[in-house]
Amino acid sequence: MSLAQLAVLVGAVYGFLGVGFGAFGAHALKARLSPELLGVWKTAVEYQFYHALALVLVGLVATQKPSIALTNA
Repeated sequence: MSLAQLAVLVGAVYGFLGVGFGAFGAHALKARLSPELLGVWKTAVEYQFYHALALVLVGLVATQKPSIALTNA
């Protein structure tokens, strides 16, 4: 498995986890956390998605335009 494929795979897993964390926060934590802490949870889940998207994009760019910097790190 190349580094580009690994980046896409890890990004996809991070995205899957982000959906799970978001659902957990919306359903299980809603009654247990204050609105302020629920906002912190929401921000953390958003950052999880941003990182997942970034990893997928880096992997896709690396497969389309291979370079020494992206594929042999």
